[in-house]
Amino acid sequence: MDNMEINATTSDTEVFSSYEAFRQKLSQIERATFAKYTIVMATKDFSKHVTRIDDILRNKNSSKLPSICWEKGDVEYDGIPYIQLGACQYQCHQGQDFNIGNKKKHKLKQEQKIEFVKTKKLSKPSKKVGCPVKFDVKKLLKFDGFNVSENTRYLRTSTTSKLKATLLERMTKGDTQLSQDIGRVIYIVSFPKGGHEFHNSGEAAGIIEPLDPLVSEHLKSLIRSGNRKPRDLQDRAKEYALKEFSNEEEFNPFRRRFFPSEKMVKNMITRVKKELRHSKIDQKNIEMLKEIWQKNADIVFTPRTSGTSVIREVEIEIVTDNGNDQDNDEHNDERFEGDLASNDERTEGKMIFVYQSRKMKRIYRRYAKQLVLLDAMYKTIEYTLPLYFLVVQTNVNYQVAAVIVTQDETTAMIKKALKIVKGWNPDISPKYGMVGYDTAEITALEEVFPGIQIFLCDFHREQSWTRWVNASENNVSNIVDDVKCRLRRIAHSVNQSQIDEAVASLKEWDMFKGKLKTWFKGTWEPVIKHWTLAYRPDDLYHCNTNNGTERLSEDLKYEELNGYANSSLSELLTIIIDTFIPKIYNKYVELNVKSAEGYKGYHASIPSFLYNRPKELVKYAMQKQQSVTQRMINSVKLISTDSKQYAVKSDSTFITDDHDLLDFGDDENPCRCSCPAFRRNRIVCEHFFAVIAARVESFDDVSSIFRNHPLHIIDDTIFEQKLVISSTEEYEQNTHELNTENDIDLPDEPNTPREDDISLPKNADPLLPAARTNFRKRKAELCSNLRILSEQCLNIKQDVLFVDEINEKVLKLTHSLQNHFHEEGDLQPCTKIQKIASDMKINFPQA
Repeated sequence: MDNMEINATTSDTEVFSSYEAFRQKLSQIERATFAKYTIVMATKDFSKHVTRIDDILRNKNSSKLPSICWEKGDVEYDGIPYIQLGACQYQCHQGQDFNIGNKKKHKLKQEQKIEFVKTKKLSKPSKKVGCPVKFDVKKLLKFDGFNVSENTRYLRTSTTSKLKATLLERMTKGDTQLSQDIGRVIYIVSFPKGGHEFHNSGEAAGIIEPLDPLVSEHLKSLIRSGNRKPRDLQDRAKEYALKEFSNEEEFNPFRRRFFPSEKMVKNMITRVKKELRHSKIDQKNIEMLKEIWQKNADIVFTPRTSGTSVIREVEIEIVTDNGNDQDNDEHNDERFEGDLASNDERTEGKMIFVYQSRKMKRIYRRYAKQLVLLDAMYKTIEYTLPLYFLVVQTNVNYQVAAVIVTQDETTAMIKKALKIVKGWNPDISPKYGMVGYDTAEITALEEVFPGIQIFLCDFHREQSWTRWVNASENNVSNIVDDVKCRLRRIAHSVNQSQIDEAVASLKEWDMFKGKLKTWFKGTWEPVIKHWTLAYRPDDLYHCNTNNGTERLSEDLKYEELNGYANSSLSELLTIIIDTFIPKIYNKYVELNVKSAEGYKGYHASIPSFLYNRPKELVKYAMQKQQSVTQRMINSVKLISTDSKQYAVKSDSTFITDDHDLLDFGDDENPCRCSCPAFRRNRIVCEHFFAVIAARVESFDDVSSIFRNHPLHIIDDTIFEQKLVISSTEEYEQNTHELNTENDIDLPDEPNTPREDDISLPKNADPLLPAARTNFRKRKAELCSNLRILSEQCLNIKQDVLFVDEINEKVLKLTHSLQNHFHEEGDLQPCTKIQKIASDMKINFPQA
């Protein structure tokens, strides 16, 4: 027994003025000796601090005082009387097992169960080995004001009588407060020194040590604050231990007291999660949280009921934003109750939770008139309950406007939840809606918001196509690209004739048969108006997909819910409402503040009509403005004198002599253009800027529907004090320093000469003779590569997206080449390239 210590000696008695001081000393001894002591038994209120005479009475209903002692057992005589208030016994944590009886009862109960329960048979089932080390702690109330000078029976008896009389007199007068003279609580203990048997001691005992209470409490606080990563918590425990206890001893990495194992941390996470659940029924937890959340939000929570058709509706508090809404409170309440009562029986007794805070309501009322997006999240909680985000597209990002949890994904439940949101905002009726291909969501939106136009998300549409065509049982895995190309041709059609032509081409295809034919005719053709570009309205700005909601879902799943894999519904809602939604709203505020002119000065090249607009819109508009060429400006033609309609040539249409048609619109009609870029995003394109550059129209002539749309201006009412938005003249007068640090590809300063602007003597060759020969070879190689590229373009498959992408890149290349052409009088045409262009029936511009 090399690791055993056999020493039964004890130390002298130590006195502590409080239980906390005793525990602190005990912890120091445990850390120094690699030991751990647990409580075997303790009297009631042993650790409670005593402040009144009433606290020392054995029976609260009588005035009988406990016995007054002078010495007893290991309490030696010191001339001061005392009352023993309690005692506590500690033993080594590997001592006698006093819980054997309960363990046997539990084992017998498990064996009597009918179902089979698999249990582990451990070779060492318990750490209890019968170590004999024990020690007692006594809690005394000392009366220092009644000490005696001599240890005689007469003095002890008379002083005891005097002490009792004093205590009873003070109790009669109601003065029961203890003081330094009338009562002082102390704890006396004799700590053991050694004597441990039958188990390892010293450093070897560190592996079985329980976690230090201070480290344990630190980890629990981290877990409560949301940290659920075991390895990260292990690192935090190590940092804390090194900081708090580094002055006491050298650390052994095997000491579980300071360095918990991963299993210990996981068990602690489980225990803390159970503590956070205020009740075993999670619905009661939500009711408790509702009382907190409803102070600043509208909440409806209907718990699930079993065996009854009556819904127990939790009280609803309607929070209004302004005085105008308060005038309609009574009407709103009546309408809301009527909507709930009109729901069919399929929602009876089913759980539903709907939440909308004041800030979420403000966002909803600002942006939901145009578009709402609805999407369900999956695999986020252990409940089989779908979580919905009702999302709006803002000027800078996507925001959650309402949180919805229903018991199932039926149309009736979704409809009921949307009616609740509508009851809170009866004057808001979205014009458009975007969802994944979910019939329940589409039907619910159309019934709750009459007149709404529903569109299918491009992202989910492509995802659905990809999954279906790649499935081996559908027998089209060998023609995946062809199928998707023909479907995309339908999706990207810009008018009904193109749709009819693309659909006819698909149906005439030899491979259009079997499951492919059934799938298209039964699934996609009936809802063709929901997913084709031709039916997207001109005022549905830059929103062809709801992957913004997908990004919100991913942020929630993989960032906020990381470590909450098996969370309850109340835990999930707590994370969403207390952490996730405030986080994304703060981002919305930050991006709007940064877009205002009061944040930083604008670059000199930014036109005044782009001031106080979202950063992404400014970036997009500047890119389109910079792509305008002089040839585009010269090609501007007025089509109609009665309206602001123009025809403009693009760099891509100069060869074919085609024009893109655009309309500036007015206060009732949105602006529009026939180019692919505008059809995709419905934002002013380079053709508008070409007309503006020709000084035929100005940006103020663009439809006010576009210019003043909430998506195209900053939200200056975020705070009570509005953001700084001054006029152009005030801005130019007050701006002294221009901010040139931005991520927009801006042109050089007007007065800064560029390398290609430096004038050279006419007919001067900037290249030396040796470099000139090398340059000719490289230019010939460039012409050869362009010719090969032109020939390969004839073999491109029918993929509209790919062609548009390549076309944009070619236009950028063409624009770059134009900056390096000879002057018009010195053009040197390449006859070989002209011949190739003629053979390919391309109208190549002549010199």
